[in-house]
Amino acid sequence: NNCIRKITAAGVVSTLAGTGTNGLANGAAATARFNGPNGLAIDAQGTLYVADYFNCSIRKITAAGVVSTLAGTGARGYADGPGSTAQFAGPEGLALDAQGTLYVADFGNYRIRKITAAGVVSTLAGTGNSGAADGPGSAATFNSPTGIAVDPQGNVYAADIVNDRIRKITPDGVVSTLAGSGTAGAANGPVATAQFDSPSGLTIDANGVLYVTEYSARIRRIAP
Repeated sequence: NNCIRKITAAGVVSTLAGTGTNGLANGAAATARFNGPNGLAIDAQGTLYVADYFNCSIRKITAAGVVSTLAGTGARGYADGPGSTAQFAGPEGLALDAQGTLYVADFGNYRIRKITAAGVVSTLAGTGNSGAADGPGSAATFNSPTGIAVDPQGNVYAADIVNDRIRKITPDGVVSTLAGSGTAGAANGPVATAQFDSPSGLTIDANGVLYVTEYSARIRRIAP
């Protein structure tokens, strides 16, 4: 529907933003347009951030209902820098940390990106080549990251969908495999031998438990 929907605590559904027609238009929520909106994140002020997949942009909806483009030119590509010139290739998952930094799973660029509160985009991890290498963020590789989450300590977690792994990035930028053998399956148990089948969504609770959705119609959890 290319819309952002809202469900109240009483279970009432309404359209927060979008006309139902795909496109890229900012302004009032009722006339703004999106194209394949995907991941969401919300800050303490009620500002909602949207990964606008086909527009290759990160959009922002204020509590007053005004839509703008935080980062992305609308063209698919790869570029860091100011939000107005930065480029993405199918952004999917979004997560916000306590400092207001927004983390983006950049699906088509095989990278994890971050956007400061000032709107500056940089690459946290990933070379742009598909792979499953751990190590420093500048050398680590991913294969189409989708879901993303961040804990209070600043560790970032990514659902590495094609690699069937959950990856972890420390605050100093070191990437490791938190869970998943790399072989598709449904095995539970120790993280080194556990298996996932196309993990996609991620969220983390106050106790550090990670919850993972899989295309295989399972909800998994990873204890700290």
